[in-house]
Amino acid sequence: MNARNAVVLFAMLANTACIDFVEPVFPPSGAVLFSASADVLPDGSVNVRAHLTPGSDMNHAWRMVSPDSLRINAAPLSSSNIAADNQRDYIGSVTVDAKNSGFLRFQPPTVVGVTPPAVLALAIPQQADRDTVRFSFAAPFILHVRLPQSFAIDSATVSRTWLIEISDGAKAFRLGGDGPPPATITVPPEYQPLDKAGTTTATLLAFETRRVDQPSGDYIAVYSIATRIRWIVQTLVK
Repeated sequence: MNARNAVVLFAMLANTACIDFVEPVFPPSGAVLFSASADVLPDGSVNVRAHLTPGSDMNHAWRMVSPDSLRINAAPLSSSNIAADNQRDYIGSVTVDAKNSGFLRFQPPTVVGVTPPAVLALAIPQQADRDTVRFSFAAPFILHVRLPQSFAIDSATVSRTWLIEISDGAKAFRLGGDGPPPATITVPPEYQPLDKAGTTTATLLAFETRRVDQPSGDYIAVYSIATRIRWIVQTLVK
């Protein structure tokens, strides 16, 4: 080997020693993540938006989803917007008569190879009055809400707030607080928008957020529920 070739070979070996071999990048394995928000309307139907991130398994393969549906009180909602990594959305409206049944039951999508959390049977507030109530003008009026017993049992494990809006279409007043709505809601005259006898609408929104984990921690589900209850309030001259 002549001197020139020796120098070139030495330079190549020196440069080779500085090369960093990059490990292939694989998608991380981890828990399945599912989030769902449900809006329970006064007619009992439910608008739903949900998102599923199935993640990858220990072999760095994207997990499959089958059967691919979210079920609300047994009513199926199919997926849409499926991405290359199998993330997907569930958007739509289901008719489950939640107003009369008094609960929502969520069965999250099944991800192959992972045990899903137990079906969540979630009790919701219900209207305890008639749809139309009548009271004297310029006096407090009282609305009643039927609360399930489970509200008192699991209050430490969920987040709840409530808000009631009284509106005549032009003006609106709002009352609310943390926790579940009270069983009796008193609306004083100063929170009534009308300056004379007439008809207003009172709409209660009860919000709840809770997290449900599969015992091994491989499937995490977060649910947000807004329940709407509406009254027609007629105020009459004494």
